[in-house]
Amino acid sequence: MLLASAAGLPAAPSSVRRKLEAIEQKKVPSGQSVRFTCQELLDFTHEELRAKQVKGIWNPTFTLGANLATGSATVDFHKLQQSVQGRPPGILSRLLLSGSRLIEVQVRLSSQRGWARIDLLSVEVDGWNIEGRALEWMINNYVLSRYPKAKINEWFELESNVRQVELTPSELTVLIA
Repeated sequence: MLLASAAGLPAAPSSVRRKLEAIEQKKVPSGQSVRFTCQELLDFTHEELRAKQVKGIWNPTFTLGANLATGSATVDFHKLQQSVQGRPPGILSRLLLSGSRLIEVQVRLSSQRGWARIDLLSVEVDGWNIEGRALEWMINNYVLSRYPKAKINEWFELESNVRQVELTPSELTVLIA
């Protein structure tokens, strides 16, 4: 997903965008790594939200750990769905998710030999843990509807000769095969 998000590049590419382009265009030599600092990734997130004119998400932030990431944002699901899908939310969304909500998500990254997996560890909406069918519904309506090729809780092949992706508390590292 990280590599795919580089589509639709603006005129002045950020450091993250330049690094992604180098990886995608196979300009990084085999055996080398490309590092993205937490601040670069956060700046890129803000840049992408502005560039794609996504409405309904404020104050996105995240922290990195040893192959863990925790992200949070204030989300107005109605504005987000209208912005992303071009249609108003359904009645269930209006009843359960009206107004701005604080969302916190924690994931674990596993990666080896050209494959990766992002496991969803927890999702909280206003401090309430979301799981089971409610979580499936949210993923289907707010993640997969926007990113239909996204893989959650399953292995997927990495692109562009990427051998492995690692998270540390200070950075994301992409190792080139």
